[in-house]
Amino acid sequence: MSKRRIFLTGFAVAIVILLAGRVLAVQPYHQEFKETARVNSSGSAGVTFVTVYYSPPQLLNETKALIKKNGIQNITKQWLSALVGKYQRQGIYIENASLNIVGYNSTGPLKIILKGTVPNFAKYYSYDGVWEISLDVLRISELSTMNIMSMNETIILDSYFNITLPKNARVIKVPKPINTTVNGSRLLITVSVKGNVVLIHSYIYLRRGISYSGIEKLFGKPHPFVIQYVGPKGVEHYQNWTEIVDRNLTINGNITFDNESWMFLSPQGYLLQLRMQLAQEGLSKVEEALLKQIAQEYSSYNVSVLRGSNATVINLGDPKKPLIYLYHLILANYTRKKGGVYVFYYHPQLGFEKMSVFNRVQGQIKVTETTRIRLKNGEFTGLPKNLSVKLKGGYVEMRIKEVSKNELLITSRIFIPYGMTAADYKKLMEEVPSQVEFSYKLQSSKGVCGPAAFLLLLLPFLWIQRVRNQ
Repeated sequence: MSKRRIFLTGFAVAIVILLAGRVLAVQPYHQEFKETARVNSSGSAGVTFVTVYYSPPQLLNETKALIKKNGIQNITKQWLSALVGKYQRQGIYIENASLNIVGYNSTGPLKIILKGTVPNFAKYYSYDGVWEISLDVLRISELSTMNIMSMNETIILDSYFNITLPKNARVIKVPKPINTTVNGSRLLITVSVKGNVVLIHSYIYLRRGISYSGIEKLFGKPHPFVIQYVGPKGVEHYQNWTEIVDRNLTINGNITFDNESWMFLSPQGYLLQLRMQLAQEGLSKVEEALLKQIAQEYSSYNVSVLRGSNATVINLGDPKKPLIYLYHLILANYTRKKGGVYVFYYHPQLGFEKMSVFNRVQGQIKVTETTRIRLKNGEFTGLPKNLSVKLKGGYVEMRIKEVSKNELLITSRIFIPYGMTAADYKKLMEEVPSQVEFSYKLQSSKGVCGPAAFLLLLLPFLWIQRVRNQ
């Protein structure tokens, strides 16, 4: 018997579990969704989310029976908490929320009505002076909870979005209409603008047995569905993501000693949550995982992390102090010989070229990295030029200071402003070289082994992916 958890997904877990283990007749999963929002000049909105479930009838009837058995008050309380949490995970914070369940004592459809107020429903971006509203037109939040490949039913999601903008708003961008059919499945999106009201209809019909490739063809390349308008300036609400990294490397023949300090300064809310998660996991396990992760990163570049290396977490239990990761690494094969000299590479992008930006950067990012490199038995022969790339308030900088013939200080800074568009972010990173080359020669000495292969790589920015498009 196949496990089924498709109906009323996102509601109380206990109810979903009670609906598992059922074999249903082959009837469509049919849901209608209506999102109505009235946006004021500050970007806040009064919202109403109405979800109507039409079928499959067996699951519909069993859910109604569960509501009657457990009591409408208990179910309403549980579902309200679960739905508010579900939207919160999507970045939609509903205040003064209320829930009404209609039709549980009838033979008709089951209707769930959620009302409340959403602060910052529309977000203002001083980056280019516009307001934006992001909508889940493709109903990804719903579809992501379903195991579509193993379902035995056709899925019908019929969705309507009615967004009333402030009276003085001027619409400059709305989602583009779509009408795509793939092997009997269909995606239809229509859009109309009437004054300051934007109406969007999304019809998703996923035929029973649709393949993964079929879904890819139907939905196409992921892209944001955004209403963009101009009006009076607003107040921006975002978090600062600040990090300071200090690295000290000593190259001694075929062995390189790498001591790193990663200091995470903000945002405090996220760091507090991270501290709790790390403490729950256990400090020794966390440190072991950090060391294993960076060893895997180096391994992909044929660089070995040797015994004696370790990772340490500092200030985990003291939220008044910055959270710090310390690494003491002993590396083999960290340099390479090239044309009579030895070279290593530095990556000015600091790993940020890997950061995914869906629509805009949802936070202000500031990172400073200082890397000091000492040659135990050599002197530098070639240094790259300093670089500074700027774009609309964002910048990537790298400054190199030659302390002596065998010691360098590299200072890199990255600043990404809140609201930078995905296109601008990509352009900024593309203008920064992926790597720059340093060269050095060995001084005459007995018993010095030549290095073999060196790529200076960075531990990925562990927490920056939390800066998600909301």
